[in-house]
Formats: sequence, C-alpha cells, structure tokens
Amino acid sequence: MPNLAEPMAKSSDVNQAYGWIPHAYASYALDAQWRLISGKLLSMPGFENPFTYQNQNIQRGILERHNNTISRGIQLNYKSERESFFVSVNDGFYSGQYTWLGVGGSYQHDAHNASSLMWGGSQRVNKKSSTLTPVLQNNSQILNTSHSLTYKNWTFTPYYQWTVVPTNIATSLADPIRTHGLAAIVNYQVPKPLHFLEQSWRVNLPLRLERLRSSSIPNFHNSEAVSYTNASSLTFTPTFQSGDYFLRTEISHTKSGSADFFNSSSPKRVLLELGVLH
Repeated sequence: MPNLAEPMAKSSDVNQAYGWIPHAYASYALDAQWRLISGKLLSMPGFENPFTYQNQNIQRGILERHNNTISRGIQLNYKSERESFFVSVNDGFYSGQYTWLGVGGSYQHDAHNASSLMWGGSQRVNKKSSTLTPVLQNNSQILNTSHSLTYKNWTFTPYYQWTVVPTNIATSLADPIRTHGLAAIVNYQVPKPLHFLEQSWRVNLPLRLERLRSSSIPNFHNSEAVSYTNASSLTFTPTFQSGDYFLRTEISHTKSGSADFFNSSSPKRVLLELGVLH
C-alpha cells in the first residue's frame, strides 16, 4: 500500500496494522440491483484503491493521504445498467468507532463518458489518535468528484478533492484546515502488442499529475498537520501485461513546501513491480 514520498512499509507492518486479511467482507444480494456488504471495506471516499495492483500507478497519490485506506463497517450498494449508488456507516480511519457516514454514486453517460461523486465524513468528535487513525483526518469531511473520458486508445480522468478539518476538542485547531486538490490520470494504450520472450505484451503508459493546496497551514508541526502543506506530484508508470503476468516500472517526483513531511522538499522514487493476476 505505498504512497508517494512516504517511507515504504514492510508487509509485516501492514499485517500488524490491518491483520493478515486486510480486506474481507460478507455480501448479501437483496435482489438483482441491491446488495448489502459488511466487513473490512476499501477506502471511501477516494479515487484510488489501497493495493498497488488495483490502480494504474503503483503508488497512491498525495491527494489520497487525506482519505482512509481500510475501514470497518456496513455498506448498501445499488447498481443498474447506467447508475450505481452506495451509502456506508463505518469507522473512518480504522478507529473502531463507527462515527463516519459516506454516500456516493456514479453515472455512465455513454460508452465513452462516466462521472462519479462521493462524500464521507465524521459525524461525531473522535479523539482517538494512532498511526492508522490520525486525529485530524479522522475528524474531517471529504468530497471527491471525477470524470472519465475514453477516446480511441486514450483515457483521460480528471478529479477534484475538497477536505475540511473543523475546530473541536479533538483537533485543537485555532482555525479549520481546508484543502483543494486537482489531479488527472492520462493513459495511452499502445495499439499493437509488443512481441518478445515468445509472448505478446500489451503496453499502457499512465501519467498522473496532482496539485494540492491548503487554505491555511497549522501553527504546529506533526506528521498529521504537515500533510496539509501545498504539494504537487508527477508519476509515470509504463506497464506491460501478457495474460496474467504483468511488469511495470514507475518514476515519481513530488514537490512540497515542507521538507519536514517528505524528508526532502523534492523527493524522487523509482519502483519496479512484478505480479500475477489470477
């Protein structure tokens, strides 16, 4: 579950944090369109999923730092041919206290255009503070909206994220913190497969651009507060896939107004990922 410019976590640390099964749920189909699920759910709201193989880029972006990764709760889903909708009650940033409410939906305009809108936020002050439950983010409100456009071999997905952390006895902020984030993922699928090692490999070239701005900077410094400083990022992830096998490399560059948070004002990273999808 790597994030841009953050230290890479060992798998043992992830197991200790979320357990040996970080994502699992029970599902009950009420009918052909309605489904009720309960368990360890994926991030909500948020555009990117927690695990590397679920996203076009290996690392999640800087906007995703403001979203939860895994939450425990119950969710009601609706899906038809064009529309989908969900409502969820969960524990936000894995707090164990079910104080978060989330709603969202998407609409497929046509074969080339789809839009989505999600909102989630704390409904009650929560003082818990830990590595998985940063007190600022766990008391926040988050709004995401995105649109996906497909044209021939190109896919363009811009999205916008707004967050606010209120002033209360848990956050101890003098003023609310608000952030505005803009991002876009542009992907080009090479029309003809490449042939080497007696295999045909499909090639995708996703590029992600992000810009995060804060309306106010807290007057104290800790790992939570500094994450709200202004930042931008660029991530390029050439991806090769042959059947169930995939290989991708990633080059990322992140620039922030705070060297305290990123350990450097302009961290760079190169990654290589190999995998099997089955």
